[in-house]
Amino acid sequence: MLRALLDATEDDEPTRPEEDRGAQEAWQEYLRGEALSAKQARRTLRP
Repeated sequence: MLRALLDATEDDEPTRPEEDRGAQEAWQEYLRGEALSAKQARRTLRP
């Protein structure tokens, strides 16, 4: 798996403005401590 990731080509496709806004918004939520850990997300999503 690591070899596949290291050998993969770089994604150079441009992003759309709404994708950039969403990524920036998510980053700000993370910086404010509003992000869930993977463990918390699994607990939240499991029925």
